[in-house]
Amino acid sequence: MSTQTIRPTKALRDDHVVVLDKLSTLGKAVKDLGSRDAARFHEEKGTIADILAFLEQDVELHLKKEEVGLFPALEAIMGRGGGPVGVMLMEHEDLRAKIAELRNYLNEDSGADVKQGTLAGIEGSASYICSLLTQHIYKEDHILLPMSEQMLSPEAMQEIADKFGELDKKSR
Repeated sequence: MSTQTIRPTKALRDDHVVVLDKLSTLGKAVKDLGSRDAARFHEEKGTIADILAFLEQDVELHLKKEEVGLFPALEAIMGRGGGPVGVMLMEHEDLRAKIAELRNYLNEDSGADVKQGTLAGIEGSASYICSLLTQHIYKEDHILLPMSEQMLSPEAMQEIADKFGELDKKSR
């Protein structure tokens, strides 16, 4: 083990920067969906599909890192219940459900003639994901991660970093 402790909280914060950038792009694409022009819709749909793939892979890996690495260490100190860990886990499940819902709406589209319900579903699901994930990241960056840095020992942080590394290897 090195003498310098790896800060898994920095890795999570770095991920958050990338996620927020993708959410900005998703929000713009959703806003532009209002165009009823088929070519424009399919261009924006492609952007949304790309970001959805990012959510299903990269964000899912990030969530797993928290659930396997960070949250158990915090639970050992403060429990789960209705506290910060419990809230974050509920939001993870809500986010996963909305991502699946968005995937279903994107798969519904059958070509140039887009159903109004499909369009509204895509807009609603994507907007909800943007809002939920932005708020979730804010809570992590301003509450959960600073709390983790204060409460967890250097050894615990190293164990968390090691778990993150294992998950990274499995995802390749």
